[in-house]
Amino acid sequence: MKPVMVIYVLKDPRTLAVRYVGKAVNLKRRLANHIIPSIKNKTCHRARWIASLLFLGLKPIAEVIEEIDALDSMNERERFWIAFYREQGCELTNTTDGGEGGATQRGVKRPSWIMKKANAASVVSKRLTGWKPEPVSDVIRRKISEGQRKAWQRQRESGVLTRIIGHTPETKARISRANAGRKPSPLAIQRSLEARGIR
Repeated sequence: MKPVMVIYVLKDPRTLAVRYVGKAVNLKRRLANHIIPSIKNKTCHRARWIASLLFLGLKPIAEVIEEIDALDSMNERERFWIAFYREQGCELTNTTDGGEGGATQRGVKRPSWIMKKANAASVVSKRLTGWKPEPVSDVIRRKISEGQRKAWQRQRESGVLTRIIGHTPETKARISRANAGRKPSPLAIQRSLEARGIR
């Protein structure tokens, strides 16, 4: 019997670390639904992570970890796997503990229409009450900045960012020392000129 749904993980292709846990009926379609919005709308941690991979010419690796035959256990199993990977120390991009949403199979109510109604009601109530979001405090801003600096530093130390921002001064000095006294071959000179648009 074909499984109703699957629980899957998205892995970072550079480190093979698990970064996201989700559920899907059609994994190929679900992966596309993660990737396409990440190109335009980087509003959540998962979308920003996927966008950073796409910027490097990479895609997350999708892997099925469990097949589910019963719809009523899918949310429970998703919560289990999110908790499991968090206990293992994985830096998941999941913003919740899981179990939200529903199946997208025919014959099962889809959560999107429920969410649209809820969002519409929320917009109306905000307009009626004059509600506005509270400004972000300086403490929270500092924490966000510090977290971004640490993430940037981790990527810099792992060598991921060398293609984006170039070599560090230490690496440049090491390359210079290694090439000291060497004469470039005619082929190397030609390639260098072509790279700079000189023929």
